[in-house]
Amino acid sequence: MISKLTKGNWLTLAVFAIPLILSIAAFSNVIKGDFLWDDISHQKSQIDRYKSPADIFTKSFFAGRNLIHQQSPYYRPAIATTYKIGEALNNLVFDESVERMGARRAIIPHILTLITHLITVLLVMVLTWQLIGNHAWRPLAVLASGLIFSTHPIHVESISFIAGRTDTISTLFLVAALITTWRYRERGRVHLLILTAVFYLFSLFSKETGLAVLFIAPAMLWLFSGSFAKTNEADEEEDEEPEIDLSKIGRNQPCPCGSGKKYKTCHGKHGAPKLVLSRHKKVRTKDWQPLWFIGTLVLVTIVYFVVRSFADLVSLDFLGKTGPVDALARMIAGAAFYFGKLLYPLPLVHMHWDIPGFAYSAVMLGAGVALTAAAIFAFRKGHAIFLFSVVLFVFTLGPSLLSVLNEASTTPVSERLLYTPSIALSLSLAGLIVILQGYARHAVLGLAVIISLLSVWVIRERNWDWQSQDTLWAALIRFEENRLPKRTKVIEQAVSWRAMGASYLARAEYYDDTKTDFLDKAEHAYGKVVELTAPGEQLNIRGLISTADTHYRRAARFIKDEDTANAAEYYGRAAKAYKAALKFSRGTREVEKFYVEATVLEDQEREKITKKVDLNKLFEAREQLLVLRRVGYLPLWVTEYMSVVDHRIGVGYHREGKPEESKKYLESSDQEDVHLERLKRGLQ
Repeated sequence: MISKLTKGNWLTLAVFAIPLILSIAAFSNVIKGDFLWDDISHQKSQIDRYKSPADIFTKSFFAGRNLIHQQSPYYRPAIATTYKIGEALNNLVFDESVERMGARRAIIPHILTLITHLITVLLVMVLTWQLIGNHAWRPLAVLASGLIFSTHPIHVESISFIAGRTDTISTLFLVAALITTWRYRERGRVHLLILTAVFYLFSLFSKETGLAVLFIAPAMLWLFSGSFAKTNEADEEEDEEPEIDLSKIGRNQPCPCGSGKKYKTCHGKHGAPKLVLSRHKKVRTKDWQPLWFIGTLVLVTIVYFVVRSFADLVSLDFLGKTGPVDALARMIAGAAFYFGKLLYPLPLVHMHWDIPGFAYSAVMLGAGVALTAAAIFAFRKGHAIFLFSVVLFVFTLGPSLLSVLNEASTTPVSERLLYTPSIALSLSLAGLIVILQGYARHAVLGLAVIISLLSVWVIRERNWDWQSQDTLWAALIRFEENRLPKRTKVIEQAVSWRAMGASYLARAEYYDDTKTDFLDKAEHAYGKVVELTAPGEQLNIRGLISTADTHYRRAARFIKDEDTANAAEYYGRAAKAYKAALKFSRGTREVEKFYVEATVLEDQEREKITKKVDLNKLFEAREQLLVLRRVGYLPLWVTEYMSVVDHRIGVGYHREGKPEESKKYLESSDQEDVHLERLKRGLQ
């Protein structure tokens, strides 16, 4: 494709190369970054969940071993495959002495994520080249499009964050599907239709937002052709725009290309490129079948949902306690946030705790409506690229707006979700260069160059925040300290400190028992949560519980080292923190009840008492635990005791001669003996 586009034209070759070079310059320092945030869950447990190719397609994505049922609502086999490939490459490059979660092993995953971005940049420029059509300024319009997309600061989270590859890979296949869709309509070849189907399926396998292709691809064909009617032109060469009759243009007349210059100093001078018509015309095709195309997309969608149905997914109640009116208002506010971030992405923050207020939303929505109206007007004048940009933005952003309704979501809005919708901005900029005249066109191109160069600097500076857990969360806390109102600042800083502590606690769980620096950092972070919040507040309770978990894990390490004195001290600290938290918790009685039942059942098992396990009581205890999970009460012992209860239920079913039910619950309990020992030591 690229070789055909360039055909020895070095200017065109440079057009495609410059954005790639700037993108590498912007993101090259990210390779030094460590595993962060969700990356830790992937490295610690996600990769090991997939033992075979079948597991890739039958197990949910992003379910760490801290989740009881090892399930999530996400189905992304293509992304899981990239993690397995990255781990295989790491094993080839590094020996066993290099720890899996060490920064050195993050180099290859970072390189793979950057490569997917570079390929996506290239594909976005190819798509722009196709949509612009034959125009004298097409190469420079494509350059402007590539510059904006390749160096948009909003992409930092998708590229610097290894887990952000979900968006880059999904977008790669989505754009590839649009390119082959365009080629299929031009050529009518079956293999192009098959390629479109494959790219669409892989986009779905990368992220659920790939479903947007089902709507965007037909919209693209309709907008740029005016209808789905089939045309039958004799020769492929007739697809080219006819040349302008130069003999009828005076030397001192304005050049028809729209540059604003006289013809003699523009396309009329010696050595100037060939002048072609600047207006879009209907794409001429040979043998393309609209119904076959739509039917293929629908068939791929059905196949995707059938394959997805075999995975162990759980559903999310996005509405939750939110009513329809409030849900609509939150989604509109979320759309306003994303639109504003697309136009002006600064400051870059990886956690947004809430969506914007009414005033900001009203202004952004007003601007969005105005731009949509302008796009419709331009479409009526024969320029479809702007209205197509609106369609692309809406359909690629739409699924992400559900996150503002999900109470379980850590952040209601996330910058990395703008990776795909940002294509709309780059396409619109290319369209502006085509339709503007004279110096306005030069000004838009110059502005794109300046913004891109400044963005390279912004991106490189932001990448340093993504170097380690310390730098990432410290940057967020600095932002909250400097920019938020006092009360909001305190609450959100407490949440940030708690997130920092959770990340360090996850690392402490993974690393060798002799390494305690991560526990120290986790304990410090949770202490800041308690310090910032008032006793009895939800965050204060969570901070105390997390502090207790940190003490508990440290005590468990001392027990393993047979250091009973230090173990007793930290078990005492854990008990004290738990007691302070439970003083304000709705689950105090349940805690005591569960612990007593667990101890009795364990004694019965150890003493080989043949008394039948009371399944009714076990199911009652299990339901109580689920209640605690739903109200957000999730200390370490809840997860561990859940495993104990599941194990006991499995034993009960086994004694009753029900192997299927027994197997179900026994498989859901992980290392029951270890969990029970931790439970008893932690609560005594």
